[in-house]
Amino acid sequence: MEALQKMIEAMSSDLKTGLSSVENRLASSLTSVETRLESTQASVDATANSIHTLNEWKSGIDTQVSDLSSSVQALRKQVDRMVVGVGLSALGTPPTTAPGAATPPAAPATTSAGTTLQVIDSGQLGHGVLPDTRGQTAGAVAFPLSTPVTGTGSASSSLDMVPFTSQTSTDTTALRRTTPQPPPTDFPRFDGENPRLWQKSAEKYFRLFDVEPGDRVEYATMHFQGNAALWLQSVEDRLPAFTWDSLCELLSKHFDKGQYQLLYRQLFKLRQTKSVSDYVGQFNTLMHHMLAYKQDLDPTFFTTRFIEGLATSIKSVVMIQRPEELDTAVSLALL
Repeated sequence: MEALQKMIEAMSSDLKTGLSSVENRLASSLTSVETRLESTQASVDATANSIHTLNEWKSGIDTQVSDLSSSVQALRKQVDRMVVGVGLSALGTPPTTAPGAATPPAAPATTSAGTTLQVIDSGQLGHGVLPDTRGQTAGAVAFPLSTPVTGTGSASSSLDMVPFTSQTSTDTTALRRTTPQPPPTDFPRFDGENPRLWQKSAEKYFRLFDVEPGDRVEYATMHFQGNAALWLQSVEDRLPAFTWDSLCELLSKHFDKGQYQLLYRQLFKLRQTKSVSDYVGQFNTLMHHMLAYKQDLDPTFFTTRFIEGLATSIKSVVMIQRPEELDTAVSLALL
């Protein structure tokens, strides 16, 4: 019995020691968890402050943009008034005549639209009389020229009217030729990669340098290289029959096979392995490539995929804020 009693006491002592050790460990773990919770709360508070600051900054920018828009509208109104006044600047300066000399009558000026502008001398002191225009042909408009009330000029002074030609042609090519030529720019080269992006760049070049539609195929194929140049050799016999649209369609069919599906898979596999900035750059590249194929993709899709690809520690912080836009999610990840 004594041996059993001693055994029970020893077991009781060991049990108390074990419980005490467990209690100490639990207390230490709870302390560590509380410290981490406090740190996480501090991070969340800092993030919330940053978002508040960002919203205030955005509000200020919106106000400045609104003010700038109002200023631009006011400037446009002033420019319109100046354009309306261009016709008055076409009037020549009054010729100098000798006292008592007779002034020849001013010849009517005809505009390009066939309207006759008849200049009438108003007499002294600006008290002119409008002529009787009854019986005149349609399109004839008479303007009396008034001399200043306080002026000392002779009543026989007249102004020579300079015809004002209105520009009613819608020929944009003629208008572009009056502007300075843009600086020299290299034509985009095509090696078989991303034919849609190359097509848009080439069409911008054609518009900028006014390349005729009939010359676009020959001009563009001169800048093929690599795989595109090798492919061109196989269809060069049919090249004269190609239009620009048919060439772009053929390039898309040959070089664009499965490109969208490949980009889609790459976006799903993309994960942050280095810095957030590197991840944002890779994500933006894939996103813009996909938008070149389908511009109506849901923005929420890109926001969700961006958050899913972030590192676990950063993703948890971003998900707490539940951003609805990709720009907001990127800003939170970069904090």
